[in-house]
Amino acid sequence: MKTFFGSLVIIALLICTSCKNEECHNPCIDCLLVGEPGAYFPGYPGTWWKYVDQHDSLITFYISPTYELCDHICRPTFTNADKCLSGNGLIQFAYHGLGREGAYNSPIYSLTLDSVLICPISFVTFGDSPTILHAEEIDYRRMTTNLDTILVVNDVEYSDVIEVYEYHINNANHRYLDYFAKNIGLIKRDHISSMDTKIQILSLTDYAIGSRN
Repeated sequence: MKTFFGSLVIIALLICTSCKNEECHNPCIDCLLVGEPGAYFPGYPGTWWKYVDQHDSLITFYISPTYELCDHICRPTFTNADKCLSGNGLIQFAYHGLGREGAYNSPIYSLTLDSVLICPISFVTFGDSPTILHAEEIDYRRMTTNLDTILVVNDVEYSDVIEVYEYHINNANHRYLDYFAKNIGLIKRDHISSMDTKIQILSLTDYAIGSRN
């Protein structure tokens, strides 16, 4: 167990080792401690993003209208995944043995190129790991493969874009590329087929970033 906890600290996966479910997703009245989201997924309260998928259907991502109490800090909640945001990641509450539950950071992106991130939550499917006994058993990985690029999506040019690759260690069909623009969020998502062809499955059409307050 000491080795397990040590490895989690090294990879900055473990945030804390105690959170009662009733403490999470409750509106904050007076926030003494506020956990803000990262610049490449700026999910401040009231934020939303609209996308079209590969079938021309509309998909909207929402952030909670207010900060909510989550792991002892007021944080915005990404309602589509039902997870609160913590910097550049999502928080996953998971059982880790001996009758204890911990709060783990599941990174959405990193600004370190080619750094492999261990993710208890898939940012693509929102699948998660309800039990975490060993870090190497967590299925999802994310890795930033391009920094500070320019991308055109639906005739709009975005600068300061990073490219993040997500894969599943036991499922060769789970391969995706997410593109995030600074101070905007996710602007595009591609699925990588078995033939290594990129298939666009999400593209941003409209968005509104909420207030920090």
